[in-house]
Amino acid sequence: MTQFTEVRSPYEFLIRWNQDSTISGAHVGFLETVLRDGEVLTQKQNNVESVAMGLQEGFPLSDILDQVLIDALILIETLKAESQEIKLEIETAKAEAENLKTENATVKVEVEKSKLETQTLQLENATLKAEIETLKVVEVKVETETV
Repeated sequence: MTQFTEVRSPYEFLIRWNQDSTISGAHVGFLETVLRDGEVLTQKQNNVESVAMGLQEGFPLSDILDQVLIDALILIETLKAESQEIKLEIETAKAEAENLKTENATVKVEVEKSKLETQTLQLENATLKAEIETLKVVEVKVETETV
């Protein structure tokens, strides 16, 4: 009877640096091997994953790195993720601020429009009052002429 076995083994440990020579991040990769009766049938490199995930999945970093360095690499990953979240929050806040500026400008235009409408109504009111006074004067004049 043919026996198939799947084996996942450490394949690579990658470290990337920034231009200023600080560590940008680190990843680990596994090799997936399928054996048939002990003979290699297929091998495939998996996508690299974070150091933290690799450690959880059994990547033997402690064989080559001190725990302090492992902790530092995990901290870098965590801080980069938090930094991306903060950048997204900043971009969202900037967009909201722009929307508020636009709304504020719209409200200012509406206030100015209301002020002009108020002034127009006040002028119309003053005109009507003047017309009423004129009519009163004419009425008094007509009354005095008829008497």
